[in-house]
Amino acid sequence: MFGSLKYHHKECPLCLDPLFFVAKRCQKIYKLYISNYCEKSFHTSMFNLSMEDWCDWNQVGRYYSNLTHCIEAIAGFISCYYPDQISEELFIRIHTTFFRNCSLNDNVYSDPPENTLMALVLTPVCIIPLMVALVVWKSKNDEPKS
Repeated sequence: MFGSLKYHHKECPLCLDPLFFVAKRCQKIYKLYISNYCEKSFHTSMFNLSMEDWCDWNQVGRYYSNLTHCIEAIAGFISCYYPDQISEELFIRIHTTFFRNCSLNDNVYSDPPENTLMALVLTPVCIIPLMVALVVWKSKNDEPKS
């Protein structure tokens, strides 16, 4: 995943803790470390921002990326699967806490009103049989008479 243990040590100071290498229960230690290190670090970073900036990806993106890399690094060190239920629950908690009131600024398209939709659907449905009937009628009238 990453180059060396030294790199991991810079990114994740807890990764050199002997508990990482001795742990028998992957999920328990994984949850403990991502909660106490990754999640706590993310919370600290977010609470240093004003609430108005929580929905600004330019402000939040770096912290969110660091959170993801932290979780991935810890999972890699203790040989836990990522993504997993624990990390999904963490992201749901984070999104519920910080991004609940964020919405896309893009236009959200919805279905047209039912009357408009019916007109758009029924028009070609009605015209096609009329066109077929017109072609059949025209071809009968154009037959050569003997």
